[in-house]
Amino acid sequence: MSTKKAPLLSTVAPNLIIGDIDNVNDDKSFLVANKFSLFINLSGMEVLSSIETYEQNIPNDEWVDNECAFYSNKIWLIVEEIYKRTSQRQKVFMACNSGRNSSPVVAGAYLIRYHKMPPAAVITLLETIFFTPDELETRKQSIENHKAAILKSGHFVRAQTHAEFTKKCLTNNSFRKFLLS
Repeated sequence: MSTKKAPLLSTVAPNLIIGDIDNVNDDKSFLVANKFSLFINLSGMEVLSSIETYEQNIPNDEWVDNECAFYSNKIWLIVEEIYKRTSQRQKVFMACNSGRNSSPVVAGAYLIRYHKMPPAAVITLLETIFFTPDELETRKQSIENHKAAILKSGHFVRAQTHAEFTKKCLTNNSFRKFLLS
């Protein structure tokens, strides 16, 4: 028996929800049932959608210097489209392959430009967007335990669990750098 993974979904701003592409691939009625008016597909995968779809491929890999301007321009175009829709109270669902890098970086750019959030606050918010409050508290405790173990033993001690890693967003340094620029 195969276990279906829980979908990654999070509301990052009014009418802007991000997640992984599996939400759309696994449930063809997901977009209509949740009353989205626009689906932004950043995965680079072809997805059949029953609503208007805006497709841009934002790779999930680290960007080399000469790619930064190219992807930066793409991101700002997407941010403008998000603003246009959400300011008209239309719901937008944005997805990338894992829901952890490309869609959060675009959502972060939107929060910085239109919600005037400081970049560092956006990064902190997006890093943990798929954690529940209990998981965040556990993660904070895990970090404190990790620091204590390092101080006590003088050696590196692995404190991050697999669940914490698979839910963490903005793991790409180039994406963080883009948001801070």
